[in-house]
Amino acid sequence: AKTGLIIDVKGQAEPEHVLAPRRIVAFRADIDALRLEEANPALQYRSANGCCHACCHDGHIVCLLGGMSKLLQELQHMPSNATARFLFQPAEEGYMGAKYMIEDGCLDGVDEIWGLHASVLDPPDAVQVRSGVINAGTTTFNITYIGAGGHSSLRAKLNDPVLPLCDLNLRIERMLRAEFAHANEELFTLCCPRIESSPAMNVISGKAVLGGKLRYLDEEVGKAVFARVRELADAVAEEYGVGARVDVQSDYPSIVNDDGLVRRLHELRPDVSEFPHVMLSSDDFSLYAKKVKACYVRYFIGKQGDKTLHTPGINFNDACIDGAATYWYDVMRDRLGINQADARK
Repeated sequence: AKTGLIIDVKGQAEPEHVLAPRRIVAFRADIDALRLEEANPALQYRSANGCCHACCHDGHIVCLLGGMSKLLQELQHMPSNATARFLFQPAEEGYMGAKYMIEDGCLDGVDEIWGLHASVLDPPDAVQVRSGVINAGTTTFNITYIGAGGHSSLRAKLNDPVLPLCDLNLRIERMLRAEFAHANEELFTLCCPRIESSPAMNVISGKAVLGGKLRYLDEEVGKAVFARVRELADAVAEEYGVGARVDVQSDYPSIVNDDGLVRRLHELRPDVSEFPHVMLSSDDFSLYAKKVKACYVRYFIGKQGDKTLHTPGINFNDACIDGAATYWYDVMRDRLGINQADARK
């Protein structure tokens, strides 16, 4: 995956049984940022390149590194047939980085995989998990209209693709209200927050792009909604006489947590509580969960006023790093068969 990193750490202790099978357990942290200007002026290491960690992936990296550092101190207690595989994955934010990591072999021989995501909720250091479906499936798409561009003074002679694109956006909203009002709003959501066209006020671009994301808990509802979006895109394009193209940038299924791993986590960490509802957020960790047994948790880092993830003023709570690193190590120690009694000496 170009900027992805796979690190294997193998145990050094004799396994309990000579013929014990080899075991690989993967632990994943996503590492990418979002295209947002950092809005943390007091942050000494704030970004200055137009991107920032508004989804706390920087915290994910540090917490997993913390768990790894604890593990590295205990390799003499970890069986030699056990391997911890650390996945530092790029391009989670809509670009299917997990897909390319899988194609590069990150899951080869892996028995199970664990993931963690920060949540801006109280109390800090709380962990929540849920069996089965834990979040939404998503389709990220771009609808491109091709018209005839030129100098804005010649508007009457041109075919500005922005006009049909804006009309399409309004028609999609009306369609949702008219045709899918019966569907529980907690089952799906669709928004098109990106409209991109001319780079200058006196230029009518020959191309306009509408970018959107569909989130769904019911796959059949998701398919039906997106099919109608495609139909509307073609109908509006024909009406305005512009060319049309619908591109799916990414398509993530829902994350499905393995029941057995969730039960084991509750046994290992009685403080872990049940997440009360399925979330409409998404994560390409779901692509790993389609291949091997998986467990994905939410780690609370405390509320920050009215800030949420994906806002430029959000910041990972550094006070939670040690707690999250300890969570990771507890899971590693259990899943990799480390002799707990010896490890505490």
